[in-house]
Amino acid sequence: MTCLFQTHPWTKAFPEEFRRDVIAVARRDEAPLRQIAKDFGISEGCLHR
Repeated sequence: MTCLFQTHPWTKAFPEEFRRDVIAVARRDEAPLRQIAKDFGISEGCLHR
């Protein structure tokens, strides 16, 4: 899994537009964060940041 925000040189940072989309979906609270993370291919922990 990768994270939305680059915290280490070896992690992949996603484009700003992708991050905005993920955050918007998560804020709608229509699905568990675990499912949203899986759908977008990121770790659940990244959604908590």
